[in-house]
Amino acid sequence: MSLREKSRLTTMLMLAGAALGTIGAYINLTVTLLGVALLFGGLWLHLRWYRCPHCGASLGRNGIPKYCPGCGEAIDADRKEP
Repeated sequence: MSLREKSRLTTMLMLAGAALGTIGAYINLTVTLLGVALLFGGLWLHLRWYRCPHCGASLGRNGIPKYCPGCGEAIDADRKEP
């Protein structure tokens, strides 16, 4: 799975969680808790996946860069074996 696909998945999870949490406030507590769980699950995946595949450094907040700010490698380049 590419970094762009992972970014889309985490965004969809967080939006679905926010929507369910909001709607669940009017329906019942179970739906609200499910929405909150999806929201925090998407946030956890974002924090875990939004890193350089080469050095593990955070990629910052300005979208997906072409090059890692930590090691300078291209984000979409194949990973080097040690």
